[in-house]
This record gives sequence, structure tokens and C-alpha cells, in this order.
Amino acid sequence: MNGQASVPALVSDIVLYTDSSGMHAVKKGTGEEMWEYNLSSELAFPSRFPITVASANHVFITDLTKEGPMSIKALDIQTGQEAWMLTGEWSLTIAPTVIQDKLYIPAAGKMFIVNEKDGNELHSFSTKGLISSYAVSDQQIIAVNISGNVTSYDANTGERLWEYDNQLLALPRSLDITLLKDKVLLTEKKSGRIIALDAGSGKELWSKQYGDEKNSVVMVAAITTPSVIEDTLYIGIFDGQDEQFDYLPDYSNLTAINGETGEEVWHYPVDDYIMYPPAFVNGHVIVTNMKQTVTAFQGGENAEKVEPAIDDEEYKGRDIRNSNGDFAATGYERALQHGWNSAVCVL
Repeated sequence: MNGQASVPALVSDIVLYTDSSGMHAVKKGTGEEMWEYNLSSELAFPSRFPITVASANHVFITDLTKEGPMSIKALDIQTGQEAWMLTGEWSLTIAPTVIQDKLYIPAAGKMFIVNEKDGNELHSFSTKGLISSYAVSDQQIIAVNISGNVTSYDANTGERLWEYDNQLLALPRSLDITLLKDKVLLTEKKSGRIIALDAGSGKELWSKQYGDEKNSVVMVAAITTPSVIEDTLYIGIFDGQDEQFDYLPDYSNLTAINGETGEEVWHYPVDDYIMYPPAFVNGHVIVTNMKQTVTAFQGGENAEKVEPAIDDEEYKGRDIRNSNGDFAATGYERALQHGWNSAVCVL
């Protein structure tokens, strides 16, 4: 692997990712390389998409043309052969999005929608300022510009539906946007702020601070982007204070949040740093930790109640508290109350 890899994409049994030299496709079961596509010249991680974007037909990559402009190329999933190419003022770091057979591409003050199969433009529209982040559904596009303005556009026509302004969201802040059926979640990971808007009107429903921004000095963020199941948000929050180093948290809390109110439902101390949004597999909450481990948590009334491998003395000072800050239980007691088990897989 040449340089930092992008977050991979999985299409059928093919794993796709980029590094500084180009795009790579490997078999899911064996890791055997199927094909690679070399860029015209190496692109360091800050100059290419941080995530891998793919459809059932193509995987998309940025490249420099001989003439200078940036290009977006569609590569065939099975062979790696170039299917089509578009040149333009594309963003180096804001990846396009695939919804069904449409590819949404942010550019300098515009949004382009093209047919992902052949690259033909379907339509485009001007956005309110330069986009710093965005999210797309088949009905709605939510875009945040560098001044902190949040605008909702009709995904089919580009018509502006509503706007929400908050200077706290302006650069150098960087938002992650999560689209739910009836809500838009705006997450500013560095400060730990999550704002919930009504998807239909843009009205602010709630705004809550989680964690401590000082932890972003070392960890870059105070919280992870939330993952959502039904009306519950799950995030990792850096917490505590390392005994040796200032601004270094001591551990993370896996935290569940009521999506209707923004209030904490529970949190569970994890003796490691949760680095990515929690994932869900077969009723388990999966967290990826800094120490190269993946931990699966299981809870609920039907969970087997066994003592978790948690030393209460180790978690002294990490007690569970309710939304008013009042003592509720130690980490060990809370684990027993809720029947939480954890299984750790060292990578």
C-alpha cells in the first residue's frame, strides 16, 4: 500500500480502495488483487477522496489531466477499465455521492447530477456559496457552505426548499451530515456539537454539546459521527484525562442518545479510544478502537448476564451519571444492570 488508504467500498465480493498510486480491487475472501488502476501522478491523501465511492457498475476516482484540470473517472468494477471521464472544477476532498443511477458531484458553487452509467449530465444547479459538506437522498440535498449556511435543495430540480444559518458551523468547522426520514443531523466533531433540524422545514429541533472540545487538540475530534437505528443515535465520546499528557483523553464512552430530544439514554465506558462511528451487525454494536481492536457489544432484556471484564477500581472516576449529572452507577454496576457483554477481536 502506497500512503494512507481511503475508507474502502464493498461491492458484491470486491473490496475497493485508493492509495497514493491509484485504485485497487481485491477479493473479499482472500485479499487477492484483481486489478489496479494507476493515477497519472501520485496523489497524497489530502488530495483525493477520503472515502471510496462506488455503484454496482463503477468505482469513481479523481485524477489530474495533462492539461491541468481535475478529472473524475468511472472505472469498471470487474476490470478496472476506464468507462468515462469528466473534467471540471471538482473538489479534491469532497467525494461525489451515488443514489441509484445518479452521481451527484459538488463543484465550485454548483452541483452536477450525471448518469453514473455513461457520465452524461442530467442537470445542474447553482448552490449558495462554496460547499464544505453535503448529503443526498433521492428527494433532498442538504449542503453546508463555508459561511455556515445550511440549504436544502430538491434533489430532482435544484429548487431551494429552506435555509438554516448558524455561524458556529462556518469554516474552519467541518460538518458531517446525516439524513434521516424526518430529521437532518449536523455533527461538528471537533466541538462535539450535534444539531437536529426538521427535514421538511429546517426548523431547529434541538442542539446539544457532547464531550469536551479540548480533547480535539490531540484526537482531532471530541466525538464520532453518530450512527442511527430507529430513533436512537450512537456515538463515541472521548472522556477523562490521561495522567501523563495534557489534552489527551483517557478513554471513550459508547453513548446512546434519544433522537427526539438529544438527551443521553446511557453511556458505557470503553477502555480505549473509539475512532469511528459505531456499526451494527446482528443486534451488536460494533466499535473500532485505536489499539487495533474491534469490540462487539450486546445488550437488552435477552442478553446473557455475565460479568464483563471490567475492573471497578480501573474505572474509578468514570461513574455513570444521569442527564442532571447525578450519580447513577459505577461502570461495573451499570454493565451488570443492563446485561452488557463485550467481545474483543485483536486485529
